[in-house]
Amino acid sequence: SKQKMFLAHDEDLAALVVYLLSAPSLPSQPLLAANPRPWEFGNILRTLAESAGTTPVFIPLPWQAVWLALKCFETLGLKLGFRSDSLIGLAYPNPAPDFKLPENCPVTFRPFR
Repeated sequence: SKQKMFLAHDEDLAALVVYLLSAPSLPSQPLLAANPRPWEFGNILRTLAESAGTTPVFIPLPWQAVWLALKCFETLGLKLGFRSDSLIGLAYPNPAPDFKLPENCPVTFRPFR
């Protein structure tokens, strides 16, 4: 649960989409639409559980075992709401994310909490 994640409020993401749809041209590079403060995945889960009035229990598993199980379920046609390729993104995050938005973009991404 030490993986770093960058989060975005849905309203901030929607504001960026509206801005981009009204912009004279679209960026030529992908945008990282998130707040630049990293959060450890375990802390996100703890915060969400706390807000729901529960305490999470974490069981350490090698990500490769979880990936293999997800891949098997996908091969069988079962949809679990979380895909094996999403786990790859957690295991191998971008080491140097660039949070630069288009020039004159009025949208900012609020921090988590």
